[in-house]
Amino acid sequence: MKIRTGFVSNSSSSSFCIYGVSMDDYEFGEKIRTLHPSLADEECTYTLSEELDTNLDVQFPSEYGEVYIGRSWATISDNETGKQFKESVEKEIEKIFGEKIKCGTHEEAWQG
Repeated sequence: MKIRTGFVSNSSSSSFCIYGVSMDDYEFGEKIRTLHPSLADEECTYTLSEELDTNLDVQFPSEYGEVYIGRSWATISDNETGKQFKESVEKEIEKIFGEKIKCGTHEEAWQG
């Protein structure tokens, strides 16, 4: 039996944990509009994975202007090593932004 001893709240909350990159939304928008003019419409950045044929997720978790691009650790397949997972994310990010960008694990949680 697991017993929670910490604070319990009835408010809604969301969180994520991805391997990828984090950048401010202005920088993200500028890079996407420069490299992918077809995504010039701001709303299109929300459909990045569909428009650019990638398996990466884009998270806009808060009003603080931070954008997270990557893959959730929960999506790692049974036959994929951690190294293979990281390399695939880094390759996709390089494909989107045309350059290598340092990746890492990003966690975010917020209450609604």
